Amino acid sequence: MPEFSAPSNYKDQVKIDAYIEEQKKKYLEDAAFNAMTGKIVAIGILPITETGENGPETIIASIAPGAEEEMIKLLHKTIKEDTTVAWYAEQFITPFLYRRAWKLGIPTPLNTQNFEGVWDLSKTWTATEKGCHPKLDDVAGFLLGVPVPIMKDVHTLLVDGKEQDVVIEISRELTILKDLAVKMGVIEAPPEPTNEALGSL
Repeated sequence: MPEFSAPSNYKDQVKIDAYIEEQKKKYLEDAAFNAMTGKIVAIGILPITETGENGPETIIASIAPGAEEEMIKLLHKTIKEDTTVAWYAEQFITPFLYRRAWKLGIPTPLNTQNFEGVWDLSKTWTATEKGCHPKLDDVAGFLLGVPVPIMKDVHTLLVDGKEQDVVIEISRELTILKDLAVKMGVIEAPPEPTNEALGSL
């Protein structure tokens, strides 16, 4: 992290400390989204069957040595074998994933010019509307009527030993992302349960 200092006209030490703390906070928030300063510390995968039903979800949240490499390899395997649905897949997730893979010397499975096999729901939402940057929580609130507060500073949660909090939130976001994909017609809805008797006496 770079050294921060307050403007020269700041004389009050309390204000100086507050300014520096704010700069550090902003730097860390931005650094998390930059592949040169951030890293992958948590992933979630929710398989969907051809009939739209949920498969067993996989969630990994760890800052242990070697964990990022394992998460990247698992994501690459998933992208290579199945069509993957994500939010901001083209603008952020896939490029970030590939840049971290390049840094760690992990082969990437897709053509980095088009990211075939990755369906970006945010791109589906914006269609041809240029300059539009929809937030997942806003769109989910509009289409599904549910709030989606996005986690921030996952790394700090993991450092503080709150891994289960991260897992619970990722699981919730996976479900909401799946519901959005169904609502937008990207994947099929699961069949409605029936009340038919399973047998007779």
